[in-house]
Amino acid sequence: RLSTGYPPKVLRLGPSDLIAGHINDMDTVTYLYDAGMAQAASQAPFQPAPKQKRLAEARARAQAEAAATAEANAKAAAANARREEEERRAQAQERQKAAAAATAAREVADAVLRSAVEGGALEELRAALETHQEAASADVLRLARDTRERLRRAAK
Repeated sequence: RLSTGYPPKVLRLGPSDLIAGHINDMDTVTYLYDAGMAQAASQAPFQPAPKQKRLAEARARAQAEAAATAEANAKAAAANARREEEERRAQAQERQKAAAAATAAREVADAVLRSAVEGGALEELRAALETHQEAASADVLRLARDTRERLRRAAK
Protein backbone atom coordinates (compact mmCIF):
# COMPACT_ATOMS: atom_id res chain seq x y z
CA ARG A 1 0.00 0.00 0.00
CA LEU A 2 0.96 3.58 -0.55
CA SER A 3 1.57 5.74 2.43
CA THR A 4 0.36 9.02 0.96
CA GLY A 5 -1.95 9.80 3.85
CA TYR A 6 -4.92 10.26 1.52
CA PRO A 7 -7.87 7.90 1.36
CA PRO A 8 -8.03 5.96 -1.89
CA LYS A 9 -10.89 8.08 -3.32
CA VAL A 10 -8.66 11.18 -3.25
CA LEU A 11 -5.74 9.54 -5.01
CA ARG A 12 -5.17 10.87 -8.43
CA LEU A 13 -2.43 8.69 -9.81
CA GLY A 14 -1.18 8.57 -13.30
CA PRO A 15 1.89 7.71 -15.38
CA SER A 16 3.84 10.61 -13.93
CA ASP A 17 3.63 8.98 -10.48
CA LEU A 18 4.96 5.78 -12.01
CA ILE A 19 7.92 7.66 -13.45
CA ALA A 20 8.57 9.58 -10.22
CA GLY A 21 8.74 6.28 -8.33
CA HIS A 22 5.74 6.80 -6.06
CA ILE A 23 4.29 3.51 -7.26
CA ASN A 24 5.78 0.35 -8.68
CA ASP A 25 3.83 -0.28 -11.89
CA MET A 26 0.79 0.69 -13.94
CA ASP A 27 -1.24 -2.26 -12.60
CA THR A 28 -1.05 -0.71 -9.16
CA VAL A 29 -2.32 2.60 -10.59
CA THR A 30 -5.28 0.85 -12.19
CA TYR A 31 -6.02 -1.11 -9.01
CA LEU A 32 -5.84 1.96 -6.82
CA TYR A 33 -8.00 3.98 -9.21
CA ASP A 34 -10.63 1.22 -9.43
CA ALA A 35 -10.59 0.79 -5.65
CA GLY A 36 -10.99 4.52 -5.13
CA MET A 37 -13.94 4.62 -7.54
CA ALA A 38 -15.56 1.62 -5.87
CA GLN A 39 -15.16 3.16 -2.42
CA ALA A 40 -16.49 6.50 -3.63
CA ALA A 41 -19.45 4.77 -5.21
CA SER A 42 -20.25 2.86 -2.02
CA GLN A 43 -20.05 6.00 0.14
CA ALA A 44 -22.05 8.45 -1.97
CA PRO A 45 -25.29 8.13 -3.88
CA PHE A 46 -25.13 7.88 -7.63
CA GLN A 47 -24.04 11.13 -9.19
CA PRO A 48 -24.81 11.41 -12.88
CA ALA A 49 -22.09 12.54 -15.20
CA PRO A 50 -21.88 16.32 -15.56
CA LYS A 51 -23.39 16.30 -19.05
CA GLN A 52 -26.25 14.06 -17.96
CA LYS A 53 -26.79 16.25 -14.93
CA ARG A 54 -26.95 19.38 -17.09
CA LEU A 55 -29.39 17.64 -19.44
CA ALA A 56 -31.56 16.55 -16.51
CA GLU A 57 -31.52 20.09 -15.09
CA ALA A 58 -32.40 21.54 -18.49
CA ARG A 59 -35.22 19.01 -18.85
CA ALA A 60 -36.52 19.92 -15.39
CA ARG A 61 -36.35 23.64 -16.22
CA ALA A 62 -38.18 23.04 -19.50
CA GLN A 63 -40.89 21.08 -17.70
CA ALA A 64 -41.24 23.82 -15.09
CA GLU A 65 -41.45 26.48 -17.82
CA ALA A 66 -44.03 24.39 -19.70
CA ALA A 67 -46.10 24.03 -16.53
CA ALA A 68 -45.86 27.77 -15.85
CA THR A 69 -46.81 28.54 -19.46
CA ALA A 70 -49.75 26.15 -19.30
CA GLU A 71 -50.93 27.76 -16.05
CA ALA A 72 -50.59 31.25 -17.54
CA ASN A 73 -52.47 30.14 -20.67
CA ALA A 74 -55.24 28.67 -18.53
CA LYS A 75 -55.54 31.92 -16.55
CA ALA A 76 -55.60 33.95 -19.77
CA ALA A 77 -58.26 31.68 -21.27
CA ALA A 78 -60.39 32.03 -18.13
CA ALA A 79 -59.98 35.81 -18.22
CA ASN A 80 -60.93 35.86 -21.92
CA ALA A 81 -63.99 33.71 -21.23
CA ARG A 82 -65.08 36.07 -18.43
CA ARG A 83 -64.54 39.11 -20.64
CA GLU A 84 -66.49 37.55 -23.52
CA GLU A 85 -69.34 36.61 -21.17
CA GLU A 86 -69.46 40.19 -19.85
CA GLU A 87 -69.51 41.52 -23.43
CA ARG A 88 -72.35 39.13 -24.34
CA ARG A 89 -74.33 40.27 -21.32
CA ALA A 90 -73.71 43.95 -22.13
CA GLN A 91 -74.80 43.38 -25.75
CA ALA A 92 -77.92 41.55 -24.58
CA GLN A 93 -78.77 44.44 -22.26
CA GLU A 94 -78.22 46.94 -25.07
CA ARG A 95 -80.50 44.90 -27.35
CA GLN A 96 -83.14 44.80 -24.63
CA LYS A 97 -82.89 48.55 -24.13
CA ALA A 98 -83.06 49.16 -27.88
CA ALA A 99 -86.07 46.85 -28.18
CA ALA A 100 -87.78 48.61 -25.27
CA ALA A 101 -87.04 52.00 -26.83
CA ALA A 102 -88.34 50.83 -30.23
CA THR A 103 -91.48 49.46 -28.61
CA ALA A 104 -92.05 52.72 -26.75
CA ALA A 105 -91.46 54.73 -29.93
CA ARG A 106 -93.88 52.50 -31.86
CA GLU A 107 -96.53 52.90 -29.18
CA VAL A 108 -96.12 56.69 -29.21
CA ALA A 109 -96.20 56.82 -33.03
CA ASP A 110 -99.29 54.59 -33.13
CA ALA A 111 -101.04 56.78 -30.56
CA VAL A 112 -100.24 59.98 -32.48
CA LEU A 113 -101.42 58.49 -35.80
CA ARG A 114 -104.62 57.09 -34.30
CA SER A 115 -105.28 60.49 -32.75
CA ALA A 116 -104.76 62.18 -36.13
CA VAL A 117 -107.05 59.62 -37.85
CA GLU A 118 -109.75 60.19 -35.21
CA GLY A 119 -109.34 63.96 -35.54
CA GLY A 120 -110.14 63.79 -39.25
CA ALA A 121 -107.95 66.78 -40.27
CA LEU A 122 -105.94 66.15 -43.48
CA GLU A 123 -103.01 68.46 -42.62
CA GLU A 124 -102.67 67.06 -39.13
CA LEU A 125 -102.69 63.51 -40.55
CA ARG A 126 -100.07 64.38 -43.21
CA ALA A 127 -97.77 65.91 -40.58
CA ALA A 128 -98.20 62.89 -38.28
CA LEU A 129 -97.45 60.47 -41.15
CA GLU A 130 -94.29 62.35 -42.15
CA THR A 131 -93.05 62.44 -38.58
CA HIS A 132 -93.98 58.94 -37.39
CA GLN A 133 -94.00 56.68 -40.46
CA GLU A 134 -90.65 55.07 -39.52
CA ALA A 135 -91.67 54.06 -35.99
CA ALA A 136 -95.36 53.23 -36.42
CA SER A 137 -96.67 49.69 -36.79
CA ALA A 138 -97.80 48.46 -40.21
CA ASP A 139 -101.49 48.21 -39.29
CA VAL A 140 -101.70 51.77 -37.98
CA LEU A 141 -99.74 53.09 -41.00
CA ARG A 142 -102.13 51.35 -43.38
CA LEU A 143 -105.10 52.83 -41.50
CA ALA A 144 -103.56 56.34 -41.51
CA ARG A 145 -102.71 56.20 -45.23
CA ASP A 146 -106.14 54.94 -46.16
CA THR A 147 -107.71 57.70 -44.10
CA ARG A 148 -105.41 60.29 -45.75
CA GLU A 149 -106.46 59.11 -49.23
CA ARG A 150 -110.14 59.17 -48.25
CA LEU A 151 -109.75 62.74 -46.88
CA ARG A 152 -107.96 63.86 -50.08
CA ARG A 153 -110.77 62.51 -52.25
CA ALA A 154 -113.35 64.14 -50.03
CA ALA A 155 -111.49 67.50 -50.24
CA LYS A 156 -111.62 67.55 -54.09
